[in-house]
Amino acid sequence: MITRFCAIASLCLMAMLLGCSQDESPGEGTVDSGQARWTKVGQVKVSYERDQDIVRASHLAGTYSSIRFETNGPARIHRIAITYDDGSSFLPEKGLTFEKEGSQVLQLPGGQRKLDQVAMSYSGGRLFRGTTVTLWAR
Repeated sequence: MITRFCAIASLCLMAMLLGCSQDESPGEGTVDSGQARWTKVGQVKVSYERDQDIVRASHLAGTYSSIRFETNGPARIHRIAITYDDGSSFLPEKGLTFEKEGSQVLQLPGGQRKLDQVAMSYSGGRLFRGTTVTLWAR
């Protein structure tokens, strides 16, 4: 009886530990940063073979007023085009430069909006190859 109880307790503990360490897939992750939760839009790996990427956001159910660009290394995103579900777009005047890993937040004009996609163009691809750019929205 005691052996059976120990086995069940061990399985429950393992299940709890495994559940805490799982990676979340794009669009399902949320991170609490104090005031509001960030929802993961998606991520791309900067490649030397191409100089632009599109992250689809139409799968997200909510509306958002800001996007956070997070990198795990250096990157230079010189053009960003954010398209909303109604077909309108926002093109920030300036791009984003990351000398090393970090994050920067863009406030979206017009308040809470439903996102369709975020297009990014890079420069200096060879220098930044392998850097991952993760997009979060809130």
